[in-house]
Amino acid sequence: MGACAFLFFLFFAGSSIDYHGRVPLDDWKSDLKADAAGYYIYLPGLFHHGLRAATVSDSLVVLGGYGFQADREHDRIATKYTCGTALLQLPFFLLAESIEGFGATDGWTRTHHQAIEVAGIFYWTSGLLLIALALRRWRPTTNGVALLVLACIAFGTNTFYFAFRSPGYSHIYSFFLVALALHCIYADRGFPMRRSSHWGFAFASALIVLIRPIDALAVLALVVLMFRSGRTWPVRSVSMPHRLPLD
Repeated sequence: MGACAFLFFLFFAGSSIDYHGRVPLDDWKSDLKADAAGYYIYLPGLFHHGLRAATVSDSLVVLGGYGFQADREHDRIATKYTCGTALLQLPFFLLAESIEGFGATDGWTRTHHQAIEVAGIFYWTSGLLLIALALRRWRPTTNGVALLVLACIAFGTNTFYFAFRSPGYSHIYSFFLVALALHCIYADRGFPMRRSSHWGFAFASALIVLIRPIDALAVLALVVLMFRSGRTWPVRSVSMPHRLPLD
């Protein structure tokens, strides 16, 4: 399964880079425009501008499709989006920085775009793999049925669009986190739930809410599912001191 997932990732990552490579960086169809730029700005904003507006040009704001603003009065970069998406994009941004040279660019080069395109496909592929592993433990079935279910999720929902066409938006990252939470619930099915699975579930749930606070409803559903599956948070036993006998 791992080899198939890797080949799947390579094919769609290459296809995504090829597709977006035909779109000029300043075109409205660019994958780091508007909302996507609002999520992404934390990364170049931190590493290239120190989260200050002084060095953010008006042309960069236009390039980002006004997904963020340079608040020059308070010398800060303003965006209405949280940093959760940027946290998951960070490893790929750092890879682009290492290729281009740390601090050598403004963080909006073609290489940086390609890094986010690879990130979208990576989290899409990883989410599908985690769902496959969870389903195998929850409802074991034939490989044919499992592949059909994954194909319906991958191409019968909008996950493909947000992984391939709009990798800068938050949706595919939320998808991955929900898949991670599901995997943590069912990873130890038939055995006591490991502490690492509990912490993995907590990590995924926290980022789900950070990325999109309204998705606290999804976390609530996941918590209900966890308890219905007999998965409760481990409680450390505390030895109580013996009471002295009363005279």
